[in-house]
Amino acid sequence: DVQRVDAFTYLGKPVRRKFDYIYIAPPQYKGLWKTVLEALDNNLDWLTLDGWVIVQIHPGEFAPLELRNLIEFDRRKYGSTMLIFYQPVRG
Repeated sequence: DVQRVDAFTYLGKPVRRKFDYIYIAPPQYKGLWKTVLEALDNNLDWLTLDGWVIVQIHPGEFAPLELRNLIEFDRRKYGSTMLIFYQPVRG
């Protein structure tokens, strides 16, 4: 199921289902990926227990974030595209 909606509006709604994968690909150079990732970090109810959050950004946008509930487990660069993979902290 692909949801093509405004992420901030969608994340502001009550959680009705969990997702295995959440792909974040906002407009570049606006820092929106950080805001969405922090919103997901604060509400893991959007993800299944073994779900992933995948962020697509330009490599120049990357800056490490201090997250409480999500941890980066992989990062890949393809030309001018970077994919960063996060999963819930297990513990």
